[in-house]
Amino acid sequence: MKESDPIDMITKFLSGSMSGKEKDAFLLWVDHSDENKALYEELSQVWDLSDNYQIPEFETNIGENWNKVESRLDVEVAPELKVLEPEAKVRKLGFPKQLLQIAAVFLIVSLAAWWFMKGDFNENLDSMVLVKTALEEVKEIELPDGTKVWLNGGSELAYDEVFEKRKVELRGEAFFDVTKKEESLFEIYSGAAKTVVLGTAFNVRAYPREGEVEVTVVRGKVALQEEAHPEKTVILEAGNAGAYKKAAKKVVKETKVKKNADSWKTNQLNFENVPLVEVLESLERHFNVKIETANRDLLKCHFTGDYRNPELEQIFQVLEFGIDLKVKKEKDRYLLEGKGCK
Repeated sequence: MKESDPIDMITKFLSGSMSGKEKDAFLLWVDHSDENKALYEELSQVWDLSDNYQIPEFETNIGENWNKVESRLDVEVAPELKVLEPEAKVRKLGFPKQLLQIAAVFLIVSLAAWWFMKGDFNENLDSMVLVKTALEEVKEIELPDGTKVWLNGGSELAYDEVFEKRKVELRGEAFFDVTKKEESLFEIYSGAAKTVVLGTAFNVRAYPREGEVEVTVVRGKVALQEEAHPEKTVILEAGNAGAYKKAAKKVVKETKVKKNADSWKTNQLNFENVPLVEVLESLERHFNVKIETANRDLLKCHFTGDYRNPELEQIFQVLEFGIDLKVKKEKDRYLLEGKGCK
């Protein structure tokens, strides 16, 4: 399959003629940027408005389409984009539907020409590899360049199987041990956030439902940036963590690194005289549960413990004995009660 045009690809998706593999790669492309999403939503609305007008029969001839746009807007375009237009074929339609379909075709032509001039889509869906994990599954992957990736539960990783450019798309959480190649950077795209490295080990947490993309560095050095504005960059070294705040659209270096950020991979939890608030945060992330406290003074208590292959009930039993608290299971959460610490 040749490189895909975004207009053709979107209409193929809307018409329901995509294969499962193409659909997975297409949905990742839509999530890749706000511009991709905006283009898809525009065409989707037009598709619905025009009563499923047969867009797949429309040939995306950029030169011809841009000439049509020019004739309507009376603007100058580059001579190399001008082509002779064939005779128009006219079919009579009912007045309301005719207007809708003319508007639909005009908008699609305009968007196609704009996207062509912008020129930022060059992905081949046929060569895309998509790896998914179930909610409770952890999967280890080796990429074509030798980079090892551990994919946490409920995550997706996409990359080009040719892998000439070391770029991957991540939705969810993964730990990367990147093979170092001085002449080639390794890039991870997570929505609007971008992580750039040469060779290092680090954890990326980028679940779409969460308000930030987190990067925690174990070894080496990482650059975390906003994809659309690479000048917004923070450099993270071993032991550092950073985050891209989605709502504020900014990248920050965390002053306090989250403990046990990669516990899902190591299957180990370690606490060394840390406040209970940090313990509960680690437990929530590792076991994917919600834990609340009836008394905020409990969060001031400190805890020490080292657990390999940890079990939640076992840790709760130690907490009950060591901090003098009581754990209650209530529907979809755990509630901790006790007098706490001063």
